[in-house]
Amino acid sequence: MKLIQQLTRKCIGYKRLAIVDGTHSGKSTTMGVGIIGDSDYAGNPNSRRSVSGFVLYVCGIPISWRSKAQHSVALSSSDAEWVAASGVVKEVMFVLQLLQSMKIKVKLPIIFHVDNVQAFFITKSITTTVCSKHVDICDIFVTEYIEGGIIKVLY
Repeated sequence: MKLIQQLTRKCIGYKRLAIVDGTHSGKSTTMGVGIIGDSDYAGNPNSRRSVSGFVLYVCGIPISWRSKAQHSVALSSSDAEWVAASGVVKEVMFVLQLLQSMKIKVKLPIIFHVDNVQAFFITKSITTTVCSKHVDICDIFVTEYIEGGIIKVLY
């Protein structure tokens, strides 16, 4: 854990940000965390699987990013965005818990930028339609953190 704290301090500028970890008596700073996520609907010409990707920022510095083919074929671009969003939320929660375990305050809600209008509007409604029922688990997982005020989705 000490090594992780040391590396984190170096990556995000310990002295400039005055991070409090319980051993330093400096001024506490609340960190801003943001994320941009996207998916490429049916991007693979052979398997027609979508590719999910995201970049997670802490204080404007990218600390985590990923691009990966989804495990199943999405039936619409909104479905692909929902699957991508669930992966994003998992990563956000990991980073949030890591920062909080080091007694670093994080500004909530964490802003999650999407570029799909339908995916944005689905986050405003917790109902599921027949067309989106197969992504119900991703829907509930993401919506739980949105309603809890941890994540805010912006278009």
